[in-house]
Amino acid sequence: MNARSLFLAVFLLGVLPLNSALGGNTTGTITEIYINATDYPNIVFVQVSGSNTQLPSCSVNGNVYVFDSSTNSGKQMYAAILAAKHAGATIRLIGQDVCTIHPNSESLKGISQT
Repeated sequence: MNARSLFLAVFLLGVLPLNSALGGNTTGTITEIYINATDYPNIVFVQVSGSNTQLPSCSVNGNVYVFDSSTNSGKQMYAAILAAKHAGATIRLIGQDVCTIHPNSESLKGISQT
């Protein structure tokens, strides 16, 4: 299975549907995936190129979103993010409008392929 097929399969398994009415919204390509197991176990930071809209005031890191990779939905999002990074795909990250996982980065709600 190629990266694009894997990316699409993850969405069909339940990452969508999404409602982006309240949270941040950034469309672009993934520029960085950061994991620090010592300071933030199970937490994945994702940075995306592109412009963002509707970021909450707590999100001082701009295009950086964060999620917990130990949950079922977190595992799905991680697989989709890795596939998108590998394929160089343009995606949209949608935030939860809160910074509960990390105080300076918006918690990720979902991902869609544009």
